[in-house]
Amino acid sequence: MKVLFVDDDSNLLSGLRRSLRNEPFSILVAESAKDALSLLEKEDIDVLVADDRMPGMLGTELLQHVRESHPDVLRILMTGYADFETAMRAINEGAVFRFLTKPCKESELLIALHAALHQRELLLENRRLLDLMRRRRDEVRELREGASGLRGVVKDDSGAIVIGGVLDDLSSIVQQMEEEVQDAERRLAAQEKRFGRQTRNDQAA
Repeated sequence: MKVLFVDDDSNLLSGLRRSLRNEPFSILVAESAKDALSLLEKEDIDVLVADDRMPGMLGTELLQHVRESHPDVLRILMTGYADFETAMRAINEGAVFRFLTKPCKESELLIALHAALHQRELLLENRRLLDLMRRRRDEVRELREGASGLRGVVKDDSGAIVIGGVLDDLSSIVQQMEEEVQDAERRLAAQEKRFGRQTRNDQAA
């Protein structure tokens, strides 16, 4: 897991690297939004933590951009008390997973980071399970379509055609799997929305 910190204060970034060196994730740092965006193109970042008050591009602007360009990255905003309304607006708009007020205690930062990493793992696992459900549904769908070509061919010992019952059973299974996939898609979309990830319309079966 990789966490990217973005802040124009190099001393703060150095301190974060020292204090978090024993944590179970890699720490990357950037002193500007531009450097952060460049790193995002090169590295598989899991969580991005950005200070709001930075020259060139505000943290809220950076996180909004990342939301659109790298929607799988969970985003945390660090801001002063004076910018509380800005932070809440960013959360309501889905641009951030969580915000922290500065100065931030190390314990609070760790709680936020572990929560973000846990949610990312959960999202990825749910997406993997959804993909598995889709593949199984498609396999049964193909089996049903293949069986339909045998209509009038398969007979029992008495000579009666039995493929019709098989097709009915397969159709029922496919319908049930379709409903389960659609339900899983809805739940995953709701989960992604809650945690500040912009949902995409590329999940069609």
